[in-house]
Amino acid sequence: MKFRDYSQLCLRYAERPAIKTPDRTLTYADLETQSAKLANAFRSMGLRDGDRIAVLMRNYPEFIASEIAAARAGVVVVPSNDQHDGDDLERAIVRANVRTLVVGPGFFVTVDRIWQGPWFVGMA
Repeated sequence: MKFRDYSQLCLRYAERPAIKTPDRTLTYADLETQSAKLANAFRSMGLRDGDRIAVLMRNYPEFIASEIAAARAGVVVVPSNDQHDGDDLERAIVRANVRTLVVGPGFFVTVDRIWQGPWFVGMA
């Protein structure tokens, strides 16, 4: 599926649930809006096609929005393990030449300690 096909799908099913969790539901329109804003932020900070980012969060809906935003912006998501401690995480993101991070709850202190580059809070 091409990305424009995904965007058309989101428009077609805008009010249908895309992601459900026990405490909230994101529609396709919500997912499209979140991913578009984050993709624009990636581009605004100068990320280009092929640049690498890491998404550091547990299994939240925003993780999916971040992955979609990366595809939309042409950047590569470097896989990360939310079980890594700070030292392992630092080695992984340095070796992968990550340019920025998208960070969820539970990672703020670790990221503040190990990362000097730009990062985003990846929660709505």
